[in-house]
Amino acid sequence: MPPDSALAFYPVQIADQRYAVSATAIKAVRRLPNVGAELTNLHTRWGRVPLCDLAVWAAVQSQAEQRVALLLTVGERWVGVVVDAIADAAVDVAAVLELPSLIHDASVDPTIAGVILIDAVPCLILDLETFVIVHMPLVHEDFRC
Repeated sequence: MPPDSALAFYPVQIADQRYAVSATAIKAVRRLPNVGAELTNLHTRWGRVPLCDLAVWAAVQSQAEQRVALLLTVGERWVGVVVDAIADAAVDVAAVLELPSLIHDASVDPTIAGVILIDAVPCLILDLETFVIVHMPLVHEDFRC
């Protein structure tokens, strides 16, 4: 599934916002119906997988007919991040632009790792593992990495 390149990213969509996630972070992808409410769990062959809905985090309303769960492992635990769409193919980029310190401050949001250009459009890089560690306990009180 994911390419071997450390600079390969999948563009993901949440409403009209576009992000990029590392291709090596994603272990599996599951298509889900949009039920009009926040999705918090997915039942898979690995058992119950807790989900964190990126639309809730971004404070936007999803209009997509289908949603997508990006499944990854944090430590030995399966977790998922729900987005509206993911591109079919990863995009290789030449470089990641670091955010200036005035914009990127770990106390503001450590989950944004930089910026890349995809089709000449700037996209924030979302560090999925850090996102899960920081935001999943807010959705699932019993979540521990």
